[in-house]
Amino acid sequence: MTYSATLSIFKVIEQGAVIERRPLVQLDSQVRTLYVTPEVSEALDGNDSRLKGFPMREMEKQISIFSAGYLVSGSLIGSSDKKPAIEKLVDLHEVWAFCARKPLMGQIRILGRFLDVGTFVGLQIYDRGFLGTREKYNGIAEQIPAHWVQIFRGIPAFEGETLADYLGGVVRDVDEI
Repeated sequence: MTYSATLSIFKVIEQGAVIERRPLVQLDSQVRTLYVTPEVSEALDGNDSRLKGFPMREMEKQISIFSAGYLVSGSLIGSSDKKPAIEKLVDLHEVWAFCARKPLMGQIRILGRFLDVGTFVGLQIYDRGFLGTREKYNGIAEQIPAHWVQIFRGIPAFEGETLADYLGGVVRDVDEI
């Protein structure tokens, strides 16, 4: 992580705005890092009434794969029909969805931004069914930049040109196939 990103995340952690979310099952040494708000962490732990009954097994699997630096599929143009694990949302500035796509009736999305290469900050979590249509999904996702500014003040979200720029480690851009 860059020096400024490291300082920023330590300050935000100290304030309690985000916490590091380590995988429940450590697959290998940690290559990428996931930070989440306390609310997202509570939901992942099963303590969010909106998501009661939704299995987080697939999301925890995705977190383990992401953290270990294993192959992660992604899209820079929001190709949800190709089912990437992480996708940049269309027409929103640096807003990403970290996706658990199984089971069909229990899909979960963590919306957030990258702080640096391989460092994702999950700011909100939703059931995909709740997000509904593209218009509703984007209406909710467009709140992410303001939420980011609230937490990180003047620190901009990371911007890259390729999927590897964002994720580091092993990646597969589903749009290049």
